[in-house]
Amino acid sequence: MKKATLTIILILVLTLSLQAAELNPSAQVLKENMTAGYIVIKSIAILEWPNDPSMQLFEINKQCEAAFDLFLIAGDFEKVDVDLYFAALQKWSYDNSADENFNHMVEWFNTMMKDDPSILSTFFEMPVDWNMMKYEYEKQLKAKAAF
Repeated sequence: MKKATLTIILILVLTLSLQAAELNPSAQVLKENMTAGYIVIKSIAILEWPNDPSMQLFEINKQCEAAFDLFLIAGDFEKVDVDLYFAALQKWSYDNSADENFNHMVEWFNTMMKDDPSILSTFFEMPVDWNMMKYEYEKQLKAKAAF
């Protein structure tokens, strides 16, 4: 019994460590199809975790996944709370880019409402802590629904 349990634990640990050593599907799609956005996310990860490739990879995966989640949220015009979304964007924008990111998102929303896909990939090019923005948006949305 102990041997079987240890074998299962070992397999799980090895599987998780192998998965952690590669880009997740969100990061892979961004890297292959929306290179400029991937480069922004990768550059920030390298700045935040110099000389630590495993943390850079972890950060890239986490940020790409959150960015895609936020992209889907923004694209659902009937459900997105635009005020909370923009507040989270401004709060978690990097390097004094909040105003520029805000203007970019206004343009992005207006273009998406016209069904113009030309600006689609530029969503990911904003310097934002996507993971924290997603957390902030979801936290505020939950709080707003509570009253």
